[in-house]
Amino acid sequence: MTGSIDVALGRFMVVLIRGYQRHLSPRKGYSCAHRVKHGGESCSEFARNIFAHEGWRAGLGSLQARFVACHAASRSLNADRLNQRLYDEDFDIPLGVESKDPAKSGPEQEESACRGDQETAECCCWCGAEFCAKITV
Repeated sequence: MTGSIDVALGRFMVVLIRGYQRHLSPRKGYSCAHRVKHGGESCSEFARNIFAHEGWRAGLGSLQARFVACHAASRSLNADRLNQRLYDEDFDIPLGVESKDPAKSGPEQEESACRGDQETAECCCWCGAEFCAKITV
């Protein structure tokens, strides 16, 4: 009798997971971190298959191990994302140009100190020279 309960609970889990896949997963982007990092099936698809083929009890152990691996993949993806340096041309100093010390900038700087971008010099020139504020576009 325990085997038939295990199979019935496994089938019930398959129905619940299928509902999740159809109604909730599309709203959050279809993929878990494990699938994004390693490819293959998502955790919900893995769970659905494991419960369908092995039943409730055997599926729980496999699913727990998969969730641990998915959590590790999520942390890895987040760390990769945080370590990437994004360059923002409106706020970052142009690549290959040394930054100027704001305390040393001022009217004594020459026009050659500016990056010479006439379009953006008025609003966001980084050199701080007095003439940059006077440039009109």
